[in-house]
Amino acid sequence: MRTIVHTLTRLTIAAALAATALPAAAGCARQEQSGPASTPEQGLPPLGTIVFDMAHGEVFGAQDTTPLGQSGAVGLMRDAGYEVVINQDEITVDDLEGASGLVLAGPMVPLRDAEYEVVTRFIEAGGTVLLTIHVPFPVLKVPAHWGLPVGTEIMMSRSPAGNPAEPSVFVADSITESPITEGVSQVLIVSGWPVAAASSDGKIIVSTREDTWLAAAGDQAPEPPADVAYGSLGLVGVTQLGQGRIVVCGDDAIFANLALGEADNTRLLRNIIDLMSIATEV
Repeated sequence: MRTIVHTLTRLTIAAALAATALPAAAGCARQEQSGPASTPEQGLPPLGTIVFDMAHGEVFGAQDTTPLGQSGAVGLMRDAGYEVVINQDEITVDDLEGASGLVLAGPMVPLRDAEYEVVTRFIEAGGTVLLTIHVPFPVLKVPAHWGLPVGTEIMMSRSPAGNPAEPSVFVADSITESPITEGVSQVLIVSGWPVAAASSDGKIIVSTREDTWLAAAGDQAPEPPADVAYGSLGLVGVTQLGQGRIVVCGDDAIFANLALGEADNTRLLRNIIDLMSIATEV
């Protein structure tokens, strides 16, 4: 039931954003999400291979052109010169052989033990994993496994981006210097869960303002309870493992078609893509 409520909430948010879009940040042109995703220029070798996983119950697909789909993100990866391979089954050594990036875009089914082993070896060898969270309940072990646990309450802000009745749609602008946040001053959150750094190697690089509170899933009340605790909460965390790294985003919709071109979301994704330029041997 929570998954259904959360998905419907996001569809409502998508409609609201379509009607009241944020102005694009300086230097970040709006990305139009129409037509098929582009591919690297013919005759040029790909910069690397990114495996985009669709085998763990993901709700919004890599080829989904709807507002909450991920086709625009795949298009950016291909525009950057990468080959993008859509994975439809268990993640294996063969899937990641020679790849430089792995995207887990809102998985709703946890990785199997064998997949953890394969992915861990991939990261240690220099690969980059981008994990975004649609609903955390089914996959709590996944980010916690790498020291970036995700909370189970939705982040709300007293400074919503558009509709005051949608406090879960807001801008996070507390940015820590990192290659991933270069040129990033604000990130639009469509509906996010807090990310924490639970290990010495973990680091939160995008956080919310101090006017953020937590609410139960499906609760879109524009006003918080009288005794609510406010604070700055993590949205994007990164940690190192061997020669590679894991990036965890507490909102899978920040790279959805409706959000690319808003604030600095596109720049954030491009910076993460840039980390995926070194092929690995698993």
